[in-house]
Amino acid sequence: RGANFFGADREVGNRRDWEQRVKMVDSGAACYSEVPAAVTGVACHGVPRTILTEAGPLTASVYLVCEPRPSTATTDSLTFDGITVTATRGEKRFDVCYCHHRGDCGTDPAAWSRIPGAVTVQGPAFEFSVDKPRVYRYMADPVRVTVARQPFTSFSKNDDWLLRISPRGFGCNVLSNLEHSAAPSEASLVAGKHVASPDVASWDLATPLSLPLASAGDYVVCLSEGANLPYLQIGSATS
Repeated sequence: RGANFFGADREVGNRRDWEQRVKMVDSGAACYSEVPAAVTGVACHGVPRTILTEAGPLTASVYLVCEPRPSTATTDSLTFDGITVTATRGEKRFDVCYCHHRGDCGTDPAAWSRIPGAVTVQGPAFEFSVDKPRVYRYMADPVRVTVARQPFTSFSKNDDWLLRISPRGFGCNVLSNLEHSAAPSEASLVAGKHVASPDVASWDLATPLSLPLASAGDYVVCLSEGANLPYLQIGSATS
């Protein structure tokens, strides 16, 4: 909220409501910085930019060309839908930056302004870990994904948990070609001679030989605490 935004009923010169943009950056980072990986629903394209300094020319990537456009706009408020933040390890703070005109936003870092205040995200209730540092399209052995819950953050039974692996950038409602979306069996809760606690569950994911080349890329891990409950993206226990 604010004042003198370009609302749907207001145009000044070639400036219109749909050209306004916002982005999120790590707390204290410059507004031209890359959008953190934990933030989805807003994307900014990086382009190289060279500036002159006393030590000579300096070239760095700036992330200024951003989407999406506002879903609603008035002269005193803007709404951007579909932006979500995945819980990270420990408490995390993000700053929000605003630009009034897309023509300036994509070329001039000074066109972006930091909005007072911050978005604070608490630590996650769930985290996942993987038993292999890299997953290939075909692996002889399944990939084990383990999900752990912080004590007393929820009270669902881990027998009811459902896992889903979705392509990054598309949200948890998009399925992938990996074998997934199954409740952990009793066997999958046993690691060697150690039985998992009520706050831990593991899944063995197969990467079949038929997995197409187009499936290569980054994926997110999503968890549902039971049938008919939504899938939510969870963060990594190691990053």
